Amino acid sequence: MGNEDFTGAHLFQLNLLIFLTLPATDGKFSPIFWESGYQIESISPTLTLPLPLIQKAKENNIKIKPAVSPEIVFSNNSKKLFIIVECKKTSFSIASSNSEQARTYLLLSGNLIRDSLGKSVRDNWGSVLLYLVGENHREGMIGTLKQLSAELASMGAFPIPHTVLEIKRETDGIYLRISDEENKLNITKVKDNGSNKIKVLHLEKGDDPRPLYLIPIDPSVGMDSYGKTVMEERTRLSVASNLGRKVGGEFDFIIDEMLASVISVWDLWEDSNSKRKIRGWVKTYITNILNILKSNYFLNYQYASGAFHIESLDEENANKIRRYLESADFRKGKLELPVGEDGQLKLFELEGDL
Repeated sequence: MGNEDFTGAHLFQLNLLIFLTLPATDGKFSPIFWESGYQIESISPTLTLPLPLIQKAKENNIKIKPAVSPEIVFSNNSKKLFIIVECKKTSFSIASSNSEQARTYLLLSGNLIRDSLGKSVRDNWGSVLLYLVGENHREGMIGTLKQLSAELASMGAFPIPHTVLEIKRETDGIYLRISDEENKLNITKVKDNGSNKIKVLHLEKGDDPRPLYLIPIDPSVGMDSYGKTVMEERTRLSVASNLGRKVGGEFDFIIDEMLASVISVWDLWEDSNSKRKIRGWVKTYITNILNILKSNYFLNYQYASGAFHIESLDEENANKIRRYLESADFRKGKLELPVGEDGQLKLFELEGDL
């Protein structure tokens, strides 16, 4: 990747954090959250403040957002602790519009999150706000969160603890920086070695330091070329696997089932608007593939209620389709997701039928 620094890119930060909550498989990642007992509770959930808190902020002329959707919420069942995670390329000041969102995060007690996410009311939960920021922005972010916490305390509220991780790319890997005295997350490696810098992704010379994104695209923030390529490749692989095994007979190809295999955290992702757009884009891409098969190999299909219904086909054309799906041309992917002149994916307008 040369000298390109993508550590501030939203999708890189989001996917890195997800990988750090999963068991290590290849030795490259050091899953510090998984090792410390955390798991993904939800991705982009909507968390709402109670009306009395909203009213109190209004009476004190403090700007907040009544509801927010953090990047991720981690949970630690043994500690009964939630981590609200937000990714930012840079820090921001108390005067920034981002502060309205941050104030709301700071007001989200563990029990408020517990109730929003449907956890058992028998348990009392705590919560910590975590910001992940780019290099040299940690101190600025900490300063802003301290100011916002003091502001909320002045109106009689009880802001939750906060901390900041700084992401940095070095020659041998990706590092996160956090100091032991601010280790409110109880990250095991920080307690064990006392270091304020932890390598979370090992790199050899020439390695592409980006993980294979579990979430390749996020319509709420746009999409880079890498994520677009990953999404196209995974979609073609899923189509080839499903059609290759079943073509010839009559069957249904359900988009949400396919997306659960393409985006492994699909069922944990609660941003319904982003998911609706992705369904539309993938539907367009699959439709292009099926239209090629229809024109060349007489494969007929219909679409309704989130599924392609594939009709039966004679064996000769079914075998031709299998050979096409195994071909180098199909694997290389001459089809593409629809992209506009601005470089962003176009929304496939089929309201109510995705």
